Amino acid sequence: MGKTDGGQVTGTPVQASATSDPKAKSKPVWKNPGRTNWLVRSCFFDVDSIVYTGYGRRLEPEDMYPEPSVSTKVLIDQLEPAWHEQLKKANPDLKRALLRGNVGYLLFTGLLYGISQACSLAGPLLLRRIVTGLQCEAQQRKMPLGVNIGCDPRSKLYYYIIGLFLAPAIQSLCENQQMFLLYLTGTRMRNALMAAIYRKCLRLSNAALQAESTGKVVTLMSNDAQKLQDAMFAIHAMWGSPTYIIAVLVLLWFEVGWATFVGLGIMLVMVPMTGALAAKLGALRREIMQWTDKRVGRMNELISGIQMIKFYAWESSFRSAVQECRAQEANILRRLAMWQGIFGLLLFYGPVAVALFCFGSYALAGQALSPARAYTALALFSLLRFPMSFLPMLVTMIINALVAIKRIGEFLKRDESALEPWDPEKTPAGVVSVTGGVFSWDVNAERPTLSGIDFRAESNSLTMVVGGVGSGKSSLLTALIGHITRLQGEVQVGGKIAYVAQTAWIMNDTVQENVLMGQALDPDRYRTALEVAQLGPDLAILPNGDLTEIGDRGVTLSGGQKQRVSIARAVYANADVYLLDDPLSAVDSHVGRALFEQVIRGVLKTKTVILVTNALQYLPQAHNILWMEEGRERAQGTFAQLQEAGLNIAQLCHDDDHHNEQEGKVNADEAPSGGGAKEGGSEGADSKSSTEGGAAAVGGKDGAAKSAIGDSHGDAKITLTRQATDANRNLTGIEVRESGAISGDVINLYFKAGGGWIYFGPLLVLFALEQGARVYTDTWVGNWFGDKYDRNLGFYLGIYFMLGVIYGLFTFIRATTFLFFCVKAALSIHNQLLDHILALPKSFFDTNPAGRILNRFSRDTDIMDSTLSASLIQFAGSVSTYIAILIVITIATHWFGIALVPLTVIYFTIQRYYIPAARELQRIESISRSPIYSRFAEALLGVPTIRAYRMEAGFTAQSDDLMERNAHAFVTQKLAAGWLACRLDMLGLIVLTLAGALCIQGGIDPGMAGLALVYALDLTRFLKHGTNMASKSEADFNSVERIAQYLTPETEARPDNPPEVTKILPADWPTAGAINVEGLCMRYRPGMPLVLKGISFKVASGEKVGLVGRTGSGKSSLLLALFRMVEAESGSVYIDGVNIATLGLRYLRSKMSIIPQDPFMFSGTVRHNLDPFSQASDEDLWKAVQAVGLKPAISALEDKLGAKVVDGGANFSLGQRQLFCLARAMLRHSKVLMLDEATASVDIDTDAQIQNALRLQFGDVTCLTIAHRLNTIMDADRVIVLDSGLVVEDDEPAVLLEDEKSVFSGMIEQTGKKTSRYLKNLAFSAASLRAESFATGTPRGVMLERIRSLFNTHASFAARPSALAGKDRVLNGEPPEVPDSDAPTRLGTVDLEVVAESPEEGHAQHNLPTEGGKKS
Repeated sequence: MGKTDGGQVTGTPVQASATSDPKAKSKPVWKNPGRTNWLVRSCFFDVDSIVYTGYGRRLEPEDMYPEPSVSTKVLIDQLEPAWHEQLKKANPDLKRALLRGNVGYLLFTGLLYGISQACSLAGPLLLRRIVTGLQCEAQQRKMPLGVNIGCDPRSKLYYYIIGLFLAPAIQSLCENQQMFLLYLTGTRMRNALMAAIYRKCLRLSNAALQAESTGKVVTLMSNDAQKLQDAMFAIHAMWGSPTYIIAVLVLLWFEVGWATFVGLGIMLVMVPMTGALAAKLGALRREIMQWTDKRVGRMNELISGIQMIKFYAWESSFRSAVQECRAQEANILRRLAMWQGIFGLLLFYGPVAVALFCFGSYALAGQALSPARAYTALALFSLLRFPMSFLPMLVTMIINALVAIKRIGEFLKRDESALEPWDPEKTPAGVVSVTGGVFSWDVNAERPTLSGIDFRAESNSLTMVVGGVGSGKSSLLTALIGHITRLQGEVQVGGKIAYVAQTAWIMNDTVQENVLMGQALDPDRYRTALEVAQLGPDLAILPNGDLTEIGDRGVTLSGGQKQRVSIARAVYANADVYLLDDPLSAVDSHVGRALFEQVIRGVLKTKTVILVTNALQYLPQAHNILWMEEGRERAQGTFAQLQEAGLNIAQLCHDDDHHNEQEGKVNADEAPSGGGAKEGGSEGADSKSSTEGGAAAVGGKDGAAKSAIGDSHGDAKITLTRQATDANRNLTGIEVRESGAISGDVINLYFKAGGGWIYFGPLLVLFALEQGARVYTDTWVGNWFGDKYDRNLGFYLGIYFMLGVIYGLFTFIRATTFLFFCVKAALSIHNQLLDHILALPKSFFDTNPAGRILNRFSRDTDIMDSTLSASLIQFAGSVSTYIAILIVITIATHWFGIALVPLTVIYFTIQRYYIPAARELQRIESISRSPIYSRFAEALLGVPTIRAYRMEAGFTAQSDDLMERNAHAFVTQKLAAGWLACRLDMLGLIVLTLAGALCIQGGIDPGMAGLALVYALDLTRFLKHGTNMASKSEADFNSVERIAQYLTPETEARPDNPPEVTKILPADWPTAGAINVEGLCMRYRPGMPLVLKGISFKVASGEKVGLVGRTGSGKSSLLLALFRMVEAESGSVYIDGVNIATLGLRYLRSKMSIIPQDPFMFSGTVRHNLDPFSQASDEDLWKAVQAVGLKPAISALEDKLGAKVVDGGANFSLGQRQLFCLARAMLRHSKVLMLDEATASVDIDTDAQIQNALRLQFGDVTCLTIAHRLNTIMDADRVIVLDSGLVVEDDEPAVLLEDEKSVFSGMIEQTGKKTSRYLKNLAFSAASLRAESFATGTPRGVMLERIRSLFNTHASFAARPSALAGKDRVLNGEPPEVPDSDAPTRLGTVDLEVVAESPEEGHAQHNLPTEGGKKS
């Protein structure tokens, strides 16, 4: 579809997608019309082709009608200025803003509505003339020959029949056009609101983002905006229905005189009752929405963290949390069903009650009423049924829409924060400055997050930001991108920004699109970005190279790979300022070194780089170092200034010889070039010099990391041309769309969930009894006023009253029984879906985006809860009424029975052509909706990144396009509905005309003729309403069908142990934690290559084993196999002699612990995050948080352990979140612990804390550690080196290091000469201690304590009490200050001695530990 510059879709014809099937050539092809003649559109003749196409083949998204008026750009350009005008007022009103651009539609549809309503009144008036004429003819026949009583000629009655045809025909034309245009207006308003919500989310302040849960914001987008669209068709009924009721009452006055006021009195009594009921229903809907928001929010959290939930075996805790909300919804749904039953009673019994009192009072006053007047009055009362029936329901819809608009309006009023606009005259490109900065995540907090921030980064400089966990390092970067509220001061960032978040934000798209991020492809720049980000070997492994789809939230990549994709994106952006939030933490040490050399001091050497890091060995290369503590800037200066002040981190600066002698002499005037050519020597063979655009050659042996980009294999994996977005959907794919009718299995699922087909018989009987009671009640009016039984008034009136009561009773019982059945079905299916989703394997979540799964629990469940039941009950009611009408007309006219056959054939022919198209249109509309929410949820997670890159326009354009596609599908669907309505109206008019002609021609009883014509007038409405409800029911069943799709994928193994295993399994298994892996082979999905290829090794009880190997070697895959997240293809894993394949998954996982690479926290409380099953006491919880060093942070919170944790734990730093995971593992008391890069995102203090906790608290626990920082595993009992899914080395670290040709030795050598000497010393010292302890019989605990002392260093952000107070003041040019007794003893970086390494080894000062733990 072509687009104009204004964003509107032009009328370019769109061909159906080509197919290679030769048979397909003969199939019809629908071409979208550019402009449609209004005469053609009046009867929807232009839609014939799409209905015919839909009958001939499956419709595709390309077939949708490109309605120009739903262009999102046009809509938002109308709404935003109007809303900004409203915001200037005291009480902004979103409703008024929405009217901008839609008033013309509303006025025109109002005119059409008025004409159609006026035409509907003609029917009863003409009916009276016809029945009066027939009555006159009947009396004439009784008169003697020659006596003429002056009846109308027969021809005049036929003119009335023609009028009876024309009035509804005009009504049909106006009504169908009005409905389509109202739906179009509703779509315009919905899309305008959705676009406004999306744009607002990209501008929201962080405080507002935290205040609004993801679930609530997604609900605003999916449910609330939709409610306005749903209610739009009822807008004119709000003024039209009361007007219409008054008009009908005026006509009734001419028929039954003063008795009309009796009827009016009854109606006036009923209106407040229906109003009160509508208000009650509205209140219940509002109440249920609160619980729906909570449930969807919890489901969003569950889906986002499903891997960790499975690792921790927390399914039952999260199921309970979701079902707690669902139970509240269920309670409200049952109350809703009961009130809707009472509502139904008032709706359907209302006109009967009005007629009863009206006729009764008229007869009791002694007035005679002819059958003609009686049936005219009955027809008029029947006209009251629809406005009286649907007005309260429409009021409820309008109320729901108003509530939704109010919620959206409140959201749109939330505080915003954005990147400061760049003024080139004030701030040169590449300059960053903060003056007097005070920032806070929560503006109401007593103490700001950051205060006293003053620093400036010049162009072409490297600034490093260091500090402890929670010191404000990441907050400082978010302040620069405007993601945190600025309370005071000024922030200036000159030029274009690139931002690498601490937790890499990855889009559900290809690697290529993640790097380009919407920019045009520059092949050279793209290749360079991939090279320096060390992505070559990874692309060689990925099945489609850089066109591999990464998957939702980057699930298919490791943490390091995700971070390197994020780095490649930053490099490709070619920005002026680079904000890097600890990007080296998630990668192997040798990859981290290559990234530093080739990215930070390579291609970005001429850029301004602000690097938050815990890799302090790179500090000597910084032009400026900024030390943060407790949200304040404690010191800053060049490396030389800090060195002069006594910075002491010698043990952490195991930097390589390539830092030349000038690196120790950095001063304020002269900064290092850094990462230049290396000194000569053996190291030069391993690494190329880092030049701009240069590629890494992180050398090594036996497949250790090297640049795969340069070889032909790597080249084949890089696509240097931009690919079509939808061409490479190889992982999540395009959402599955069923074809054909809703399957019997889906209907069977729904009926079984509701209680089984046993309900079907009683429901059928109730519908039959209800219709029988209604028909006999109406027939009794003819008997009464024709005095068929020659009885007194009391007889007729009493029976009429009794029939009315019976009819009302049957209506109530039928409605409540049906609605309770639907509620039971909805609740049961939701619970089945929840249980099944929790039991699905990891691969399901890798291949299905979170938004797609969440859509089942939000929109689809909402339709099943509220919309489907209403559609089904109205469909069933219309069908039963339709059958009753045809029976009555056939009995009255006899000959009508002949016409039934062709009319039924025509009806089913129309249905046969329409329903395949309608079905596919509904499916396309549903499927085109999912990506809107998937991309929206994805963008919510990446707001800081999108803002930093100033890519809001690109993302909103992408979202706008998705909304437009969905709008085109919806508009096409409504065009098809208008096409159907027109044709059904014509069919109804044929029935009405035939019935009238047969009544005149057949000379039948006037009473029966009146009843037949009253029912024939109703037929068109029920025929159309019934077919619409049939289509809508099928469309709503599409939600059940979509849920059913997720009930079919195969689940994981059973959660509990089989009985035969339970009998032989020790109660306290595992007691030792010994692991034996034999010939383990594993692949992620059938058809994919093996990632583990026959791995075998043993781990003794309490052993500490390190797992190392480059990306893709199988380290994380091994952990997944041990937790059975992915089942082994062959081989076995034994823990304490028990084959884990025989155990229940929940049981197995609950007996092990993991500290994950990406820390996971969920909304709730601190206590619930540590202990979801409430198994630990508060004392145990405090011990755990103290052991991991979280006690100060939690004690500072107002509610301590009961303090609130927001979505994703966003109110804690990443380091603190990792400490939470460590505390969790301690509380589980497992015998087997897995660590996946557990110390990747923490500072040196926290790292030391974690290492101490691991060695002390988990001394007797079997530990498997995936380590990227090799110093954490140098004291391990054994190191297992993996490569390409195989164990290539397995021995003690010291033994492996003795062989210079070993892969492990190669990895150590890659860290640099001095670091490698330090690491080797650690390994040999630990080995000596072990040997000594073994020889002397020293207890294991004492040995571990001695080994732990090897890792004690003087390097710390926590200062000694005797630290030089006030050195930070000296650095800032202020006089020193004498501390008082209350002064903090935690000083930090100024207290750390950094010894710059000279090139001569003899002069290097290394405090290397010896066997005894002393420093040499």
